[in-house]
Amino acid sequence: AFEAEKLVPITSKYNHLVTSFGLKVMSPVYDLMQQILDAGVASGQKFSVDPRPLDKNVPANFLQKLVFNKFMYTKQDFYEKQLKELGLMNDDAFTCTCYMDQVGNQPKKGDILSWAESSAVVYANSVLGARCNRNSGIIDIMGSIVGYVPYFGLLTDEGRKATWVVKVETTKKPEAQLLGSAIGMKV
Repeated sequence: AFEAEKLVPITSKYNHLVTSFGLKVMSPVYDLMQQILDAGVASGQKFSVDPRPLDKNVPANFLQKLVFNKFMYTKQDFYEKQLKELGLMNDDAFTCTCYMDQVGNQPKKGDILSWAESSAVVYANSVLGARCNRNSGIIDIMGSIVGYVPYFGLLTDEGRKATWVVKVETTKKPEAQLLGSAIGMKV
């Protein structure tokens, strides 16, 4: 159970944000970020962020380019400017795999994080031994700004204990995606 008054300090060097898309419909996000910036608030940590929605090196036809650039992602440049002002690590810090060596956002074992990117949270908890709940977008940056996160779930020793034991008996190595789906459906 979550105790509202129980917060713990974030101990990782960097944060990672999930919200990277400059979708026109996300104006409340841009408004909130602008209020934060106008108030002179900055992230307590530099951060990486999920991938950009568009890559000029990925082929797209005329219609796709028109829809993506003129209708869907019209706020991309504006939002990236806000991210830089708030504390983006660098111009290339757009990735779901922020823990890779070339990105440099690899928390240490036991570090407390405020991340929201689901695959990065799983990797940080399972492989690196860091501690992070899968926060919602925007909560990730708020934790970084205040330097604290609520203490519950995967941040606690109790919350990290397994509740299922999965025993796989097979004569050959199964496809990872199929095995994961089968386990998920069964559990």
